[in-house]
Amino acid sequence: MFTNNLTGTIPASVGNLVNLQSIHLFENELSGPIPSTIGNLSKLTMLSLSSNKLTGSIPPTIGNLTKAKVLCFCGNELSGKIPTELNKLTTLECLQLADNNFVGHLPQNICTGGNMKYFTAVGNLHSLVTFDMFTNNLTGSIPASVGNLVNLQSIHLFENQLSGPIPSTIGNLSKLTMLSLSSNKLTGSIPPTIGNLTKAKVICFIGNELSGRIPTELNKLTTLECLQLADNNFVGQLPQNICTGGNMKYFTAGLDFYAYCVPHFTTKCGCFTWPFGAGMVMRVPFGVCSCYGPHKESRI
Repeated sequence: MFTNNLTGTIPASVGNLVNLQSIHLFENELSGPIPSTIGNLSKLTMLSLSSNKLTGSIPPTIGNLTKAKVLCFCGNELSGKIPTELNKLTTLECLQLADNNFVGHLPQNICTGGNMKYFTAVGNLHSLVTFDMFTNNLTGSIPASVGNLVNLQSIHLFENQLSGPIPSTIGNLSKLTMLSLSSNKLTGSIPPTIGNLTKAKVICFIGNELSGRIPTELNKLTTLECLQLADNNFVGQLPQNICTGGNMKYFTAGLDFYAYCVPHFTTKCGCFTWPFGAGMVMRVPFGVCSCYGPHKESRI
């Protein structure tokens, strides 16, 4: 019953359908909580409730779905903590929780079965390729153990309340092409190990409380197409050879870097922007200046 305009709640009686193997109710207008009786469906392999208006928390009985391979809850109004009972689901290959209102820390040992390919949290997930947990209210720090997920290709943690430093172990993720940590409360400096991400195409740190100098190791990232650093507390000069790869299309930095941008970037970067006045941005494509506003970064 997906992609309709179904309204109302998911009835508790769904738990009586004990032979169900898949539920597809995504892209409707369903509201209310996920019934705890969902845990009765021990044969369920796929549960897709994305893009509704569901509220409340994920019931702890979710841990009873020990045959589940796919759980999709993204794009609802779910809240509370992510239940640790998800640790029991060792067959999970895909878990989507993004674009909700979850709070608290990410479960550290979630999905220890190691089958996860598309997911939204951190654990012993050596096969994990995509790590999406954007637009929630997650708090705490990014654990150093993220560096163990050596097959990761993309991380999307933007629009949360994450704090603390960017762990230096991020440099272990040599396959990473996209790293988006924008709109959090991250502090400290960008670790020099960022230079190990030689396949990176997009790095977004805009809208945090990062400080210190922008590391010269960014010069090594010759595949970079987008680098967003604005709305932080960086000091010093921009690395002069940051565009040597010739692939840079979008670059943002703070107003304090105005004096350093023009001579170094207009020949090889497609364009770069920095805050300019109230709600305005200056864009410089190949040395030609123009203004546009209001300034709002696209979510990447």
